[in-house]
Amino acid sequence: MKKISLIIMLMAACLSYVAFNLNPRENIYAYNDVGTTNPTVVPPQYVCEHQNICDSLLKAGFNVEQAKIMYAIVGGESNYRQEAVGDTTIQTSKWGPSVTMFQIRTLKAEKDSGSCRDIVALQASLDFSAQCAYLISGQGTNFNPWTAYLNGSYLRYL
Repeated sequence: MKKISLIIMLMAACLSYVAFNLNPRENIYAYNDVGTTNPTVVPPQYVCEHQNICDSLLKAGFNVEQAKIMYAIVGGESNYRQEAVGDTTIQTSKWGPSVTMFQIRTLKAEKDSGSCRDIVALQASLDFSAQCAYLISGQGTNFNPWTAYLNGSYLRYL
């Protein structure tokens, strides 16, 4: 069963790479929820302009619809900047800043631990940050931890 799951995940990752690497001036294909391409030309708002981010979201486990929402949240939170640092004025002895394009709030005690609240690990890898966003979002079911979702500013990035 584990081998089948791994094969399916690898196939989905390959399909995500192919679909997001299409030339936007040519036919643009969208994912459907089983990870295959849909041969329907889609509106430009569904084009992933930052393919590395979209690839990381899909690899982390977000399905296509969840990835679209998280991609828009990332735009609203950080304008797609991996080096973004926020919430610096609300740091405490326990909590550090929010970092990366995902604006994940760090815990000072978690530094160098490799956890999803570790500032060093988050800043070191886009894929790791996307995986943490997936976990924090309850596997893509709850986007309330992000201000851009709560205040609706993510909508302009959809």
